[in-house]
Amino acid sequence: MFSKRLSANIINLAGSVREIGKGNLDVQIDIPSRDEIGLLAEEVNRMLQSLRENIQMKKYVSPLAVDMIETQSGRGTEVPSMEKREIAVLFSDIRGFTSLSESLEPENLVDVINVYLDLQSKYIEENEGIIDKFAGDEVMAIFQGEAAPDDSLTAAVNIQRGVIEINQHRRREKKECLTVGIGINFGEAMLGSMGPSSRMDYTAIGDVVNLASKLCSFARSGHIVVTKNVIQRLNGSFSVVKMEPAKLSGRQKSVPIYRVSY
Repeated sequence: MFSKRLSANIINLAGSVREIGKGNLDVQIDIPSRDEIGLLAEEVNRMLQSLRENIQMKKYVSPLAVDMIETQSGRGTEVPSMEKREIAVLFSDIRGFTSLSESLEPENLVDVINVYLDLQSKYIEENEGIIDKFAGDEVMAIFQGEAAPDDSLTAAVNIQRGVIEINQHRRREKKECLTVGIGINFGEAMLGSMGPSSRMDYTAIGDVVNLASKLCSFARSGHIVVTKNVIQRLNGSFSVVKMEPAKLSGRQKSVPIYRVSY
C-alpha cells in the first residue's frame, strides 16, 4: 500500500512538472503527504506562485527595466549607471480625451482609451519599439539600433492607419471615436536607471526626449511630426512634407520640422 501511494504521488508530481515544462503555470500540485515527495510538491507550488507573480509584475514595469534587471541579476552586478545612446523617441497623445472624460463614466472611459492604447502598443512592439511608459492617454516609446528612425516612422504610420480603420468600424457601431497626434525625434540620450535607490526606473532622458514630447503636443490630430534628425537618418521610402519651422514653448530657436504623409 505504501509503495502504491508513493508511486502515485511521484507520477502526479512528474505529470505536473511536465505541464510546467510546456509553459502551463496554472498547475497546482495536490499531494497531502508529509514525506519527502509532499515537501517537494509544496516547494514546486511555491515556485509556481512566484513565477505567476513575476509574470504579473512585468506587466507594470517597462520592458527596459525588465531587461536591465534580468541582465544584472544574471551577472550578479550592481545596477548600471546611465549611458549615452542614439535612440528614436516616439510620443503619441490621444486627442479628445479630456472632452470624452466629461461625458463618460470612468469605467467606460477606460474601455475606450484601452482600445487605442492596445492598437498603439501592437504597432510599436511589431516594429522593434519598447514602450517606456503610459502617462494617462500619452505613450512614450523608444527605438534603438541603426533602423530606429525607420522603425519609429513605420510604427507611427501603422498607428495612424490603424486608428482610421478602427474608427470606421466604431462609427458604424455608433461608438466613441478618438484620434492620435504623434511626435518623433532622433538623437543622443542618456539611457539607464534613475531615481532614489528605493524606487528606481530605467528610462531615457535628454533633449531628444523633451523635443519629441513637444512635437507630440504640437502635432494636430492625425499628424505625424518629426525632426530633421529623423529625416536625415531614414533608409526607407516615406512621403514627407516640409513644414514651417515650429516655435515650441521653452525653446529659443524655431525647430525645422516635417510631416509624414500616409
